[in-house]
Amino acid sequence: IDTAVREMLSLKFRLGLFEAPMVLDAAKAAKLAASTETNSLATEAARQSIVLLKNEDNLLPLKLGTHKNIAVIGPNAAVCRLGNYSGMPQKTVSLFEGIRDYVGNKATVTHAEGCQIASNDTGSSYKNWRYVDEVQYASLEDNQMLIEAAVELAEHSDLVVLALGENVLLSREAWGANHIGDRTTFELTTSQQELAARVLNTGKPVVLVLNNGKPVVLGDDVSRIPAILTAHYAGQQTGTALAEIIFGETNPSGKLTISWPRTVGHIPSHYSQHGSSLVFDYLDSPQSPQYPFGHGLSYTSFEYTNISISAETIQAGQTVDVTFTLTNTGQREGTEISQVYVSGEEFDIARPSLELKGFARTTLRAGESKQVTIPLQADDLFFHDMNLERVLPKGKYLVRVGGSSVDLSKPLTLDTISSTEKMPVASKTITAAKPIAPPAEAPAKPTLEPVSSRNRKPNVLFIAIDDLRPELGCYGKHVISPNIDKLAASGVQFNRAYCQQAVCGASRLSLMGGLYPTNTREQTFHVNGWRERHPNLLTMNQHFGMHGYQTIGMGKIYHGHSSGPATDLENWDTWIDVSTSEYALQKNKDLVTQALKDKTKGSTHAPPEGPMTELADVPDDTYIDGKRAARAIKVLDQLANDGEKPFFLAVGFTKPHLPFVAPKKYWDLYDRDSFSMPSNSGRPPQWPEDAAFTKANEMQRYVDYVGNGPKDFPQSLNKRLLHGYAAAASFVDANVGRVLDALEEKGLADNTIVVLWGDHGWKLGDHSSWCKHTNFECDTRVPLIVRDPRMNSGQTTDRLVELIDLYPTLCDLTGIETPAHCQGRSFRGLLDDPESGHRYSSYSSYPAWKSLGHSVRFKTFRYTEWFHNDTGTLRARVLTDLRKDPGEVTNCAEDPAYTESLAAAKTELHKRIKEADANTVFKNTSATQATSTTIQIETGVSRRRQAIDGFGGSVAFWATKADNKALTATLDELNANIIRVQGEVTKAGLTDHNVAILQRGMAVNPSLQVLLTFWQPRSAEHLEPEYWLRAEQIDGTEQYILRDDRMEQWA
Repeated sequence: IDTAVREMLSLKFRLGLFEAPMVLDAAKAAKLAASTETNSLATEAARQSIVLLKNEDNLLPLKLGTHKNIAVIGPNAAVCRLGNYSGMPQKTVSLFEGIRDYVGNKATVTHAEGCQIASNDTGSSYKNWRYVDEVQYASLEDNQMLIEAAVELAEHSDLVVLALGENVLLSREAWGANHIGDRTTFELTTSQQELAARVLNTGKPVVLVLNNGKPVVLGDDVSRIPAILTAHYAGQQTGTALAEIIFGETNPSGKLTISWPRTVGHIPSHYSQHGSSLVFDYLDSPQSPQYPFGHGLSYTSFEYTNISISAETIQAGQTVDVTFTLTNTGQREGTEISQVYVSGEEFDIARPSLELKGFARTTLRAGESKQVTIPLQADDLFFHDMNLERVLPKGKYLVRVGGSSVDLSKPLTLDTISSTEKMPVASKTITAAKPIAPPAEAPAKPTLEPVSSRNRKPNVLFIAIDDLRPELGCYGKHVISPNIDKLAASGVQFNRAYCQQAVCGASRLSLMGGLYPTNTREQTFHVNGWRERHPNLLTMNQHFGMHGYQTIGMGKIYHGHSSGPATDLENWDTWIDVSTSEYALQKNKDLVTQALKDKTKGSTHAPPEGPMTELADVPDDTYIDGKRAARAIKVLDQLANDGEKPFFLAVGFTKPHLPFVAPKKYWDLYDRDSFSMPSNSGRPPQWPEDAAFTKANEMQRYVDYVGNGPKDFPQSLNKRLLHGYAAAASFVDANVGRVLDALEEKGLADNTIVVLWGDHGWKLGDHSSWCKHTNFECDTRVPLIVRDPRMNSGQTTDRLVELIDLYPTLCDLTGIETPAHCQGRSFRGLLDDPESGHRYSSYSSYPAWKSLGHSVRFKTFRYTEWFHNDTGTLRARVLTDLRKDPGEVTNCAEDPAYTESLAAAKTELHKRIKEADANTVFKNTSATQATSTTIQIETGVSRRRQAIDGFGGSVAFWATKADNKALTATLDELNANIIRVQGEVTKAGLTDHNVAILQRGMAVNPSLQVLLTFWQPRSAEHLEPEYWLRAEQIDGTEQYILRDDRMEQWA
């Protein structure tokens, strides 16, 4: 594949296709799309695509006016279903619309949905494949009322047209863990089967129309339907073409391009291999397919006579004609697709029993005959031998012709003459100009001389807790947490500490790496492979190790529990793996085992789990956090006896992350009836639903997740979850206490800085949801406690801090130089004086669907803006006054009383976005430009449009993540010396990867030239495009042009 792609790209570069001018006339395109010619073409495509599978007793075609009341029923009746990756046509015609418009006043046409395939079906194929991730399948119970209504409608009708099958939610490309695309069955959904059976039982004549991207197993009930059509996904005029075929204006001519199986057990089709087993059959099903390859009925009939071939032998380079007479023996005009099949005989390698080698489409009037010739080329008879070379050895083919793969003539023999010629795979042998070079080695990591162990530095005990929001006793909340409360009383408690992204992976990497997620582009929990993408990032543990600290890690510090690349393994002196089952009870372990077998929950990246809670009467060390506490105590015992080097000990506890598991004694601390759901059940107006995580997707892999989201959770489940979170939090508090007690008992506390932090907040029913994954206050606010034994204790501060500030703060407290790349700022001053200044705002971000949300917490406000990834335009904004609305369900952005606050919020947010994206990363190369030729661009008002000489061999990288192999192939093998990158002053610039692309590209080719282009000129001071641009009519379309009076300012 690499060889073929290299040849193709080289050709395109030589032809200059990558930079060929492309002009889109939007007005002309819209006119063409709406034209009569386009609609006619779409209608004809649909007519030829539709296949009549079954027509018992010639039910079809219907006679217009015979049936006065026609019911069009089914989930695909009133929607024109299009395939995966379809666009949004200006006009579509559904089956219901097509029949209604066709019959006019000759009949009454009514519609019933009958059932839903998925409750979150948008009705738009485009929106379904692009925007719907988790498919919320509608159950038979969900559909019962719709089925009853449809049956009632059928009973009062003269004819029923059933529209069943699939939509793209049942068969699509899986591009993410939450956007899966395959089913394990070909069957209609249970609700559709029930609907079909109930409608059939009314005794009314039924015509079935299928929309399907793959074969649909019909089952016994559906197979009783007398007339069946498959439209596949026939396009925007599906309804028009179906109505014409059903009422006979168009004679169906489509043929199946697949073998239609009776059951999924027919896949793979064992009967397709010639001679594989002469006695093969199934115990519970006929061997033959439901409908054979090439099958398709017509309203007329055809006869094949005078079949002949032009020669009895064939060899490489020759063509043999298959000729026959085709006669329309029916009473009306029709079109037949004649098919030529061959069967390989007497070859060393068994050939398929039938291979389609040619076909022809012929239209005949009633009684008309035509001679038809289909050429059979020798090149199509070659096949791969045991040496994987394409050959045509001596043997013979049996040639048959007919209207389908089972309706064929008697065979004619065609002998093959062996040839020494071996056919290449392509039209010419492809060879690489030169081999792919290995990726350029990453520059050496920065090294620093370790400091001497003299003048012993303070130790650091670094405690990370997963999914813990400030729901603790010391924060005035209900969770019983005596040990963390004790730590807070001996240190400084931060009441307004915030993470930089409310999810494990991004938050932890930001804290440990010192960079904002919008800078590293390491977003959400998809940060696997971060070290390969950032080989020079100096992490906290790495930095402390370079400065004489013994670094030891265990548990969840980065987004990973065990040793591996995700934990930055090579940059710890010691990494300790601790593992055990998530659950203590065998019944719950069995549920996990069964869920893994069933594969109905979870995904590859997020495997299925058991229940969301577990109460077990077991010792603390049964669970993994108990085991980690025990192991940490042993490590502290060893460190107490080794006074040579200071230590940096990181201990990551998992609870209260899902599942909420804890020994019984921690559950017994609470009365479940005392828990209730919070009152802030809504979300602020304009807050996008997809940015509110209303489905609690993280929970969906657990076996006791019910309904289509938290809105469907019964109160019993809600209370169990609230109880479980509290129990798990108390359990982790006990484990923290064990470690802190050991620190005291070993005599280490007086010279150890203790940091306890949560990686993000968590929704406990807030906004009618659970989990994190948003920019809400409850998801971004975290617990943070720092105890330095040299400083004042028992203090709290309301000053804003960010988790990214921990890296420079610990450097400051230990006397280590803060790395230049760190974007946080030390809050050491707050440990001395909790009322001193630190930050005006805290900044966080979180991606939503095709957009990125940026948020600041300042004064009494939270302000959030979402920007579309592809255009950088504003999607939504929300301003909430948390003093008046601590539950965050209101939006003051449109309130005139908040005009000044909104302006201040916008200014602060845009400043923080710019600061977060500042380039502080270690450069991958220090190569200097040494170009022999330069890009020549003329400036001036009169030269707005110009060809750029020498720009035909460039590569455009726009928001891509090219790996080193691709960069090497592009810049080295293809000799591209110019890169065009997209520059932005707006938020869109925060989502591309051009800086990294350029840095890596320079390492491959130090002479690289860069042409920086802008979608629209803007600046931080003037973001509105109207300030810079005016609209002009150019070639019939309105286009933006830089205003003359802004030319000098922009330059």
